[in-house]
Amino acid sequence: MNSITNDSYRKRAEHLLLYLIYAEIVLVAGVKLMAFHRRATISDAEIAAVQNSTFGSPEAQQPVIPLPDRILVFDAETKQTTVHEGDAQANFVFNLHNASKKPLTITAVKTSCGCTVAKVPPLPWVLKPQNKGQIAVTMNVLGYADKSTKEVTVYTDQGSKSLTVVAIITPAEKTH
Repeated sequence: MNSITNDSYRKRAEHLLLYLIYAEIVLVAGVKLMAFHRRATISDAEIAAVQNSTFGSPEAQQPVIPLPDRILVFDAETKQTTVHEGDAQANFVFNLHNASKKPLTITAVKTSCGCTVAKVPPLPWVLKPQNKGQIAVTMNVLGYADKSTKEVTVYTDQGSKSLTVVAIITPAEKTH
């Protein structure tokens, strides 16, 4: 009976030790990630955008079924901007309009990375025929160099459309 109790305690101790090692790894990685992405403040709008984002949610796991042409029209499929090394964010705006003769519902907007957030009205977002709208995209570029490219996928009740954002990061000027 005593050996059974000792085995039980040994197994519990081993599980606890593994849990503590895992927790330490997660803590160290989290601290490094927080230091990497540290910013002075986060605005209420950014918090709301993250809460409205579908990154990693079940809705964002939908298959991409191409949106037929001339239904939801974007001003561009790729947006590019130049920022300076050390800048916290790169900002993009996609203008869109429902070119069809019936309402279109945007059900989800997925970004390819947690460092990129798409700001949209509350979902589901219904666009009546000929109505226009905007999707603002913010990419955290702090710590990135050269170029960063991310995808934004817009899911609708009639198909999906992938958009691309590109941040060109220029080196900071060195003072002598």
